[in-house]
Amino acid sequence: MLAILPDAMQPLTVPYRLITPQEAVREVSRLLADGANVAVDSETTGLDAWDSRLITVQFGTPSGAFIVDLRHADESEWAALAEVVRLLFSGRVELLGPSV
Repeated sequence: MLAILPDAMQPLTVPYRLITPQEAVREVSRLLADGANVAVDSETTGLDAWDSRLITVQFGTPSGAFIVDLRHADESEWAALAEVVRLLFSGRVELLGPSV
């Protein structure tokens, strides 16, 4: 479970599950079709955009979160992740910037 502190600063427990990139396409499509706001985060091996590797991508709503582990992703999984990014950016996007 992930702990999130909403405006009232009360802990909120959110279920999460590890999914494949192909499952991420289905889940993000479903969330967007339902009109949900979807938060996206990523973890990398470093801060250098040219030398770092993507490790995980997380998608979440107040009701749940999905984690995609990309450490051993093959070509078809990277293609599925590209489809998720296309789906997300085809809707309303609000960029908050890096969390450094």
